[in-house]
Amino acid sequence: MNWALVMTERWAADNLILLHKQEEALRAKSLAVIELSTALSDHWNLVAEAMNIVYAFTHDYVHESENELTLQYLGIRLFNAAAASIKLALSGNYQQAFA
Repeated sequence: MNWALVMTERWAADNLILLHKQEEALRAKSLAVIELSTALSDHWNLVAEAMNIVYAFTHDYVHESENELTLQYLGIRLFNAAAASIKLALSGNYQQAFA
């Protein structure tokens, strides 16, 4: 058995667990800051409502043409990109979130 490889894999797994814990701690702090600020809360609610509209269009609306279906597919991509950006921003990865 290659112990060096086993230890490297274990070290990598431990680092990923610690990274996730730190991201979750930053997420909690970010949400707390948002709750304390009226302006940030307003922006947060605006983004949430925009995502709700995109979700409703992509999920609930019955398309009547291929063009509308294409727009729904684009809406799915937009929703996923927004959700990923929010996750990255809340966990401290600002450059990737807003790129």
